[in-house]
Amino acid sequence: FGRPSIDKDGEAAVRVVTLNDHHANHVRGYKSNILTTTKYTWINLVPKAIFEQFRRFSNFYFMLIAVVSFIPGISPSSPITNVLPLLVVVGFGLARDVYEDFVRRRADTKSNREPRLILARDKKDDHQSSSDVPGTVQVRTCHIAVGDIVRVTKGDIFPADLMLLWASDNTGTCYVSTANLDGESNLKRCLAPPAVKDVSSVDEVAALKGEVSCQAPDASLYKFEGTFALSGADPVPLDSSNLLLRGSVLRNTEEIYGLCVYAGFDTKVALNMRNPPSKFSLLERKLNWVVLAIFCFLAATIVLSAILA
Repeated sequence: FGRPSIDKDGEAAVRVVTLNDHHANHVRGYKSNILTTTKYTWINLVPKAIFEQFRRFSNFYFMLIAVVSFIPGISPSSPITNVLPLLVVVGFGLARDVYEDFVRRRADTKSNREPRLILARDKKDDHQSSSDVPGTVQVRTCHIAVGDIVRVTKGDIFPADLMLLWASDNTGTCYVSTANLDGESNLKRCLAPPAVKDVSSVDEVAALKGEVSCQAPDASLYKFEGTFALSGADPVPLDSSNLLLRGSVLRNTEEIYGLCVYAGFDTKVALNMRNPPSKFSLLERKLNWVVLAIFCFLAATIVLSAILA
């Protein structure tokens, strides 16, 4: 089997995935299947959350007023009358942002820890536990790795981008709903590559030896190109009809087994994700300009009064 070529940016231009060979795929350095949608981390929580609050010029303006109030002989008001309201407003804003991010983190944790079934790897590790389905082991979604053969049942969400190997109706065909990805309600048909059209049981799937060579991770939902070669056989072409996307749902098929080709932040749904937006309404944008205009007017008044005095 060949090795992935390297493009001028130092990234693999072709991804090579060996069927159910955890060690061979691990040394290639593919990303794990952990997926997070949070805005903050433990490192950037305080500075980034404070920055989000003081993007509102009104908060920044009243902070300047609070600082000036601590200078003796300049401010006629007590510092507490300026500091306390500012702390309340900024504190509530911080608490809201942190809570919303906590909800996202809890949803991410639940998704990453969902139990999934994969065909037993060539070497047992601490992440695997026994299952009731012969030939499979149970792992958490976050522990699915590129090269694993994953079992998905009717109504389940695909935990990674998978290449279809076998479907329970033995036709090499399954139907999926991609409404979570593109909003389309009609079911899409996915096909197993011609190289595995004669596979008729899970035991035969587990016995497959081969390799997939495909494009590097790409954000386009409907673009997938590559080849699939069983050991000792000629490669066959792959396209988007062979790929089951993370986030889509299996329909009208009792179960399928698919090869994990892209995991985690390499999946198409992750490549299309945007960073969690900062809540900054049109009203707040207008308010920023109003407060800035007031600040400039007051500054001009003070400078003019000093000159005239």
